[in-house]
Amino acid sequence: MPTMRFDTSTEGRDDDPWTKLATIAEHLDAGTAVPSHLAQWLGLAVQYASGDPNELLLRLGLKTGRGNPGHWTAEHAYRLGQAVCHREDTGDAPDAAISAVLGEYEAQNEGEAPSRSTLQRWRDEYRAAHAEANRQ
Repeated sequence: MPTMRFDTSTEGRDDDPWTKLATIAEHLDAGTAVPSHLAQWLGLAVQYASGDPNELLLRLGLKTGRGNPGHWTAEHAYRLGQAVCHREDTGDAPDAAISAVLGEYEAQNEGEAPSRSTLQRWRDEYRAAHAEANRQ
């Protein structure tokens, strides 16, 4: 079974949210293409916010929720939710898929990973978003 890689090498990926938004604005002003990692960051935040402005601010990292340090982004939700779904779709049981993705992510990120319940929610959000996209 292939190991999912989590790309952290794209220049500017670790910029703060305001810098990312300013970069997007510069590209739009200049009439040039927005870098794909920024388009994905903004697009995923909009998608997962589902029309809720507070959720959009949370997903962009511009606002933190109560008790939430705001560390996990829409990109994390998409990539890790996708990784769990991929494992489930290729035969892993749900618990085994979550454990495997958490283990892979922790190994690549110095032991840091979201909670199991967060990863389960992201898997469910990913499945729901793709089911909706396939209906249209």
